[in-house]
Amino acid sequence: KAIVEKVAARADSIGLNERETIDVLEVIDEENLAKICEEDCSAVNLFDALLRIKKKVGSRRIQMHMFGLYVTLQDKDFPVSPEANRQGMCLAATIAASKAGSGHINEVKNLMWSKGMDPCALGLDELKKLSDYIGDENMVLTGISDYQGYDVIAVPTILVEKPLTLVGMGDTISSVSLVSALGC
Repeated sequence: KAIVEKVAARADSIGLNERETIDVLEVIDEENLAKICEEDCSAVNLFDALLRIKKKVGSRRIQMHMFGLYVTLQDKDFPVSPEANRQGMCLAATIAASKAGSGHINEVKNLMWSKGMDPCALGLDELKKLSDYIGDENMVLTGISDYQGYDVIAVPTILVEKPLTLVGMGDTISSVSLVSALGC
């Protein structure tokens, strides 16, 4: 609770997984939505959660990574464009899958282990549902939309059938995505 109340609002960007998103909802007195997300951890429900968190916490950029899809919600004047964010998220999806598939990314040969692999069907399906919910069919093609005055960026992930590791995956996703986007 102290992190949400005292740190998150001061951060330019925060990264959450679906469990952390639900935890933050509980901290900001959104127990009903937390319960809905707990029962149905879909992109649409978690997107509603991001909107509530964004409005109550005030961080300029929130990125949520869930099984199959990454979603970023950011202020229109955020210094990183939606296109650069999308590129960063795509690289994060590739490197996270490489880490899962190779076991580590501390060698150059492992960094792009998953390059050329297709995004997962689950992520594509969740992206379509989110696109329908937002009311922007073009989002399925571009991964970028606008909703209630915010930029929304969504990228389906690459799933590795038999991962060697999942430890540190969220940190890999959040850090690679933002650092890469800043370099675009």
